[in-house]
Amino acid sequence: LPIVTKRLLSIPLHIMAICNTPSILMKQSNYQESPLSTTNIHSIGDSAFMNCTALSGVQLPDSLSSIAGEAFGGCCNLREITLPGELMLLDGGAFDRCTILERIYLPFMVNLRLNPFTRCPGLKIIEVDPLNENLRVKDGILFCNDGSGIYSYPAARKGDVLKIPSGVEWIAPFAFSDTVNLKEIILPNSLRE
Repeated sequence: LPIVTKRLLSIPLHIMAICNTPSILMKQSNYQESPLSTTNIHSIGDSAFMNCTALSGVQLPDSLSSIAGEAFGGCCNLREITLPGELMLLDGGAFDRCTILERIYLPFMVNLRLNPFTRCPGLKIIEVDPLNENLRVKDGILFCNDGSGIYSYPAARKGDVLKIPSGVEWIAPFAFSDTVNLKEIILPNSLRE
């Protein structure tokens, strides 16, 4: 098992391949503070915790600035994650297949490349810090701040019909993946992508 020291700056690709055993980054069932939250980690690499079924919650360090694609992909028991206020980039699919994740709060500096919450059928609520200049939530849907694009529609959001507002020009790939209740989407004339 790797040892985390204060000098560790990033968690590389697939480092937690053995994470289905107790590890340094997991909150155990008693939800004790994770040692990761006190380290100086700046980034979490592609697929770092992929398919880590033992991971149920994690408190990420304040020093973290980016989470790469599929970093927590397939963490099907991940129920709770706290994103640090200094997080600047959350890559597409970062939480892909986190099937019981119900709520996520995006801090004020974060920006997205694509939808980080693909195939998350339990996701009901996405919240964004009101000071975030890149993103906003309107009617429960994650938009870019100027409203011209949609990043994510929470898969478990209530309602079976969605009328996308006029002015939306693009929808991110997989923005509507694994929706549970949605039956009909009415598209605006402004849509280009």
